Amino acid sequence: MTSRSLKSLSSMMGLTLILGGLIACKKKPPEAGADETPTTVEAVPTTEAGGVTAAEMGTDDAWGGADTTTAVGPQLSPEERQRESVNSAAAALTNPTGAPGAAATLRDVTREAPDNAIAWYNLGLAYELQGSELEARKAYLSAIQADAGLSETYVNLGGLDMKAGKYGSAEAQYRLGIRNDDENMDLWSGLISALRAQGRLGEAEREAKNALAINTNALDVYANLGLIYIERGQLDLANFIIQKAITTVTGGKENASLHQNQGRVYQLQAKSADARASFETALELDPDLVSARLWLSDYLLDNRNYEDTVALLEHARELDPDNSAVHLNLGIAYRGVGRYEDSVKAYQAVIRLEPQNADPHLNLGILYGDYVKNYDDAVAEYETYRSMGGARADAIEDYIAKTRKEQEKVKKLEERRKRLEKQKADQEAANKALEDQQKREAEEAARAEAEAAKAAQEAAAQPTPEGTDGTPAETPAETPAPEEAPAPEGDAGDPWGG
Repeated sequence: MTSRSLKSLSSMMGLTLILGGLIACKKKPPEAGADETPTTVEAVPTTEAGGVTAAEMGTDDAWGGADTTTAVGPQLSPEERQRESVNSAAAALTNPTGAPGAAATLRDVTREAPDNAIAWYNLGLAYELQGSELEARKAYLSAIQADAGLSETYVNLGGLDMKAGKYGSAEAQYRLGIRNDDENMDLWSGLISALRAQGRLGEAEREAKNALAINTNALDVYANLGLIYIERGQLDLANFIIQKAITTVTGGKENASLHQNQGRVYQLQAKSADARASFETALELDPDLVSARLWLSDYLLDNRNYEDTVALLEHARELDPDNSAVHLNLGIAYRGVGRYEDSVKAYQAVIRLEPQNADPHLNLGILYGDYVKNYDDAVAEYETYRSMGGARADAIEDYIAKTRKEQEKVKKLEERRKRLEKQKADQEAANKALEDQQKREAEEAARAEAEAAKAAQEAAAQPTPEGTDGTPAETPAETPAPEEAPAPEGDAGDPWGG
């Protein structure tokens, strides 16, 4: 029995930092999945007059500290000092370990200049890198309050809402951002993803076309539009859109999301070899594309290539540890390579991330029943799956019946094995007792024989008796027994002659 399902695909976006007051964004294309939203955007160095780039900073400065070895130069104005602090913090944020120091630097800037929108924005990124999403949200809102036109802030706020499953709130954030900056394709991609997540595919298609009317080269929008058609089952139309973007739009051939979505179309069309080639191309372009790894794992699992699946998905888990679909498929792969304890942990991770998902219980039932041979736990998992209304709940009775039958069979085999082992042990004990008895008898016989031999030796060693003249004494002649007197004549029965 085998079971697996894919529930959600999440994207891993880079952070876009803003340096020194020059708003310039560079981002990786969003992954195609259940929520290809640009969660956050990433910073690029500024060459604004009076500013410094990250490459020009010293090591200490890049971590938010002052370079005390530098000769004292002209006194900086408060604005210049703030800009350098923001640049220093942004450079530190290129490495997640620099987030705490960057946050401290940026908090100082925001206290000194509470209207510095860029400082608030990057502070939000620093908090987000540390997993402090509530503080990140507060910082982003402060950035908007300082500058409502900072569109990247709406991208990140929408990303936080998407991550929390608040798709309606994410939609509102993206629409606010578009109202301020309708040329920002990250906002359009986020909006389309939020609508798709709500199942509003018609609206998502309409907004995608609106975005393409503004920017016909928006590759992320093409990727999302292709997914809309995939989700509708319009595979030929999806294939047309994706192929058009790959072959005619600048940068299309190098866009990992387009290739992975092309692979998804092929996969749904049962063109397995073409699907695999597209997924591998996508991963060559972007090894951190979680959705491509997840969809490729489907192909590998179908072909029972469990070892490659483990390597593929362990990296995906590092990139997106909260992706339940990654854990579910990884559990199957672990089971395939005999790592049963790791398989159990993977399924339990799915239960933790998606308590309402019945599938890990079915998979645990299969693992316990067919592999670990823990039949009682297997039946318990099957019953949990049935009680949760799993898609295959109608087949669970058969699963349970087969498990119980196998359990009874194993029980009888175990009883027979124990019976045979007991018989063997009894026979071995009897044989040993017989051997011990024979050994004792042999030892007793040998001892008796030795004693007899010793007695004979001792008898032979006794001296012979001698006469007075030194000659052997003669043995006295045997005295003849007296002869019986003859009976008197007459009636032998009457001694008195009567």
